[in-house]
Amino acid sequence: PLRAALEQSPERWDTDLALAAAMRGRRVVMGTVFKQGLRDGEAAGVGALGPPLTGDGESLPLDFVTPRGFVGNVGVLQAAAADAGFFDNPLTDADGVYRRVPVVQRYEGELYPSLALAVTRLAMNAEAVAFEFDPPEPPTALSLERMHIGPLSARLDRNVAVYVPYRGYQGSFPYVSAADVIEGRADHSLLRGRIVLIGTTAPGLLDFRVTPIENPFAGVEIHANIISALLDNRTLQK
Repeated sequence: PLRAALEQSPERWDTDLALAAAMRGRRVVMGTVFKQGLRDGEAAGVGALGPPLTGDGESLPLDFVTPRGFVGNVGVLQAAAADAGFFDNPLTDADGVYRRVPVVQRYEGELYPSLALAVTRLAMNAEAVAFEFDPPEPPTALSLERMHIGPLSARLDRNVAVYVPYRGYQGSFPYVSAADVIEGRADHSLLRGRIVLIGTTAPGLLDFRVTPIENPFAGVEIHANIISALLDNRTLQK
């Protein structure tokens, strides 16, 4: 009886399958992390990466961040998601401040989007991205001007990164408690039709960052600021 129950309704017992079933067919973007270095004997890749951006990453003469490994997602979850994007920031300044964040990294010759870029592409139904150079020939890292995401454009630096135009102090975007969502207490008007980022704000989970605006600052809201800037065409460029 137990074996039959497991085989007939695996999602009841396997929480990964249950979460994948809830995600399937919905506009969900998973998060991944790229690793800039590997310890001796450490596996280069763990879990599943999302799909790369279309195009030949090797042929672009840009100073992409080029990681050596990654931490991806459980395969069944990544397969159910619409996309994935990295949320690490290897371009943190020497003083530890989050001023600029790459929107693309190149791993093993393929280009992968940041979480903010992946979310923006999905929101705009824009599968392809294109790079603009000035002057256009020959294209170089120094002549890189912007990236086009459908009708949007983002100003970039030579590392294919954006300067974060912070809207203000932490809380400039609405926060909704995950517990309130689970218990059905959340205000639906704050969530319906919106881009929602799921992140942590408990100090013990260590996702707080130093920003020019405030210290500490919830890491998840940095991504919200970048997405907002991409959608409003107000990214900054040095």
